[in-house]
Amino acid sequence: MTEQAIALAIVDAAESEKAQEFSRYWAGALVAAAYTSGYSDDASRILGELANVQSEMRHTFLQEIASYALAVIHFPTGEGVLLSAGDCLAGISADNSVDLASVDWLSL
Repeated sequence: MTEQAIALAIVDAAESEKAQEFSRYWAGALVAAAYTSGYSDDASRILGELANVQSEMRHTFLQEIASYALAVIHFPTGEGVLLSAGDCLAGISADNSVDLASVDWLSL
């Protein structure tokens, strides 16, 4: 990833003995996948990285499940990529309002 982009990850793991450990691991994996893929408006490279990580981590976190959202934003263009799975939602609000009715939900 270039210095002109940022990756943000949110993970919500189901309650279990390893939930916190899994959440930290998966959040780190999401950001690392975005970083190693470099910025692109095509999510296929990020998804390929995540598939590799998933195959490696299944031995440690076989029973763990989580919802997540990953946003990668390219500052110069304002373009970005948003990936989400499960019930993690991402949205934008033009007026920075906390009123949920004014949020444009992007991942429904």
